[in-house]
Amino acid sequence: MKLNITKRLVLYFASILLLFAVIVGTLFSSMFYRQSVQIHKDDLAKRATTIANTLADYMQTKKEANGYGQGGGYGAYLKLIDDIAMSEVWIVDQKAETVDVGTGKNKVSYTELPEEELTLVAEVFNGKVAFNDGPSNLVEDPWVSVGAPVYNSNRNVTAAVILRTHLSDIDSSVKCGYHILCVSILIALFMGIIVAVVISRNFTKPLKNMQKTTQQLINGVYTAETGVVQNDEIGFLAGNIDILAHRLQLAKEESESLEQMRKDYISNISHELRTPVTVIRGSLEALCDGIISHPEKVKEYHEEMLLESIHLERMVNDLLELSRLQNTDYAIEKTSVNLLDVLSDAVRSARHIAIQKQIEISYVNNGVVRIIEGDNGRLRQMFLTVLDNAIKFSDYGQKIEVEARQVDREIVITVCDYGVGISTKDLPFIFDRFYKCSDEKNLAGTGLGLAIAKEISKRHAIEISATSILDEKTVFTFKCTM
Repeated sequence: MKLNITKRLVLYFASILLLFAVIVGTLFSSMFYRQSVQIHKDDLAKRATTIANTLADYMQTKKEANGYGQGGGYGAYLKLIDDIAMSEVWIVDQKAETVDVGTGKNKVSYTELPEEELTLVAEVFNGKVAFNDGPSNLVEDPWVSVGAPVYNSNRNVTAAVILRTHLSDIDSSVKCGYHILCVSILIALFMGIIVAVVISRNFTKPLKNMQKTTQQLINGVYTAETGVVQNDEIGFLAGNIDILAHRLQLAKEESESLEQMRKDYISNISHELRTPVTVIRGSLEALCDGIISHPEKVKEYHEEMLLESIHLERMVNDLLELSRLQNTDYAIEKTSVNLLDVLSDAVRSARHIAIQKQIEISYVNNGVVRIIEGDNGRLRQMFLTVLDNAIKFSDYGQKIEVEARQVDREIVITVCDYGVGISTKDLPFIFDRFYKCSDEKNLAGTGLGLAIAKEISKRHAIEISATSILDEKTVFTFKCTM
């Protein structure tokens, strides 16, 4: 049978309490018994000494009264010695022979002293209050005895008072102490178990929450949270689980986004490739089947197939170019280049294209120089893509303005044209793959130029953005931190 953490904690806590109780109980029992015996010895010694002093006074009075022994009321006291001692009493001389005390009707006689007390007599006659203990020859119960000296007027020991008591006499008090101890231990154990249950439940509650959360994470529910807020190790663990869940959710969303992008990418490629392939195939079938035989029509079909194949080749090249740039493992060769020199070269090339539409490209550089580590050919391609679009979407005779300036710690390059502009709904997507504005001037485009330009800018830590007012102007901005 498996034990959950709560039961384990209660079991461990109860075991520790029980072990503690056993150890404390054992030590207490031993110490309590010894202390009880010691107290009993001290009381016995006090009684023996009191009786010895009384006998000394009695014997002194007897001597002065010429043996009558009735002075001071000692006769009545002698008859009560056994009751006063509350134990067995012997009064012996140095030879360990019992001594009769009193005369006449007050005479008190004692039984013979047991042999085990002989050593005690010798110590008492040396002037000591001595103790002796051990088992009795006749009684199985353990006993303890004490001897006190009886002095004469010359401070010589004339007799010894021996008191013996059986330790069974203190059993009742010891048993009472044991009973109190056992009851206290049981109450403490019961209260300890209750406390252990409460503590273990409070301890395991956040663990259960974490277990539920991790189970949800296993099942793919990455929005789950533990809800545990504690400033301890459990709280830190719960916080890490919540962070993990959040990151897994982000990874899931990113994975879904990438999967959707992949599907869109394949769909877009299929769509873009279908048109030129269909045109080329249709033209070839018409020519092969002899449907088209007029020389001028045949030439027209050949030219159309050539244009479509050129468009298809450009699209494939752009796709390969974009795939390489998006691959983080694909390294481009970088050297130290002046970004503004690359821009000037791109503007010169664009002017040759702009001549066909009589478009003027003005370039203003306010003495800006920016040396970066970059690929000259890629950077030129980035600028030419934007300039080519500016020319494409401008009307005959319009103007394109290119300016480079330094703003704080940034180099800002702007390319502004006054053509058809970009609509608000199209503007957020112009850097996406295969996205083309619905303008007749853009029919021949592949929709990959600005996507490639965007990837080139990322590789060179250049920020590219665009703003536009429809039918007024469009501004592409490049920002490079100094």
